[in-house]
Amino acid sequence: MSNPAGYPNFEAMNELQRRLHNAACVLEADGDEYGYTHAIREAVARIATLEQESQQMKAGTPASTWRTDGKPDPHGNRYDCERAQLCMGDHTDDELANEVFLYGNTQRTAAELIAGKMPAIAYLTAAKDRIRWLSRKLQEALAAQPAIGVAEAANSEYQRGFKDGYQRRDDEVMGCLT
Repeated sequence: MSNPAGYPNFEAMNELQRRLHNAACVLEADGDEYGYTHAIREAVARIATLEQESQQMKAGTPASTWRTDGKPDPHGNRYDCERAQLCMGDHTDDELANEVFLYGNTQRTAAELIAGKMPAIAYLTAAKDRIRWLSRKLQEALAAQPAIGVAEAANSEYQRGFKDGYQRRDDEVMGCLT
């Protein structure tokens, strides 16, 4: 298996999959009277799915090139504020999206502008600011999430597979996992 996206725990994940597969083979050969083999194979499949999803996320479009390149934010702390401080910050995301769609490409007359109607550039500026602000807030939220290690993920999958009361821990099977 290759590691095109540079997944940080790729080797550990492959080793875990190999050990789980070996444990399933031991159980299958032993008769597996408690039904562990199916749960272990599901855990192996789930780990493979998690790995693929992680690689797809890493291979996707980055939120910002400057962040990916390790450069400072070109806008400084302009977006370190509350949503309400942005242009049209009193609008919800949906409201702003609708207004940009409706009015973002319209040519206002002088009479409309004098009457207080917003020019198209105001909607486009608000959308630009909102996207940049949301992008930074998303990065902050992702950075605040605790990282889950391979061992924790495997234990979680193991426990989920045996939640129906199958708690037998055969020394031979556990030997394959360690």
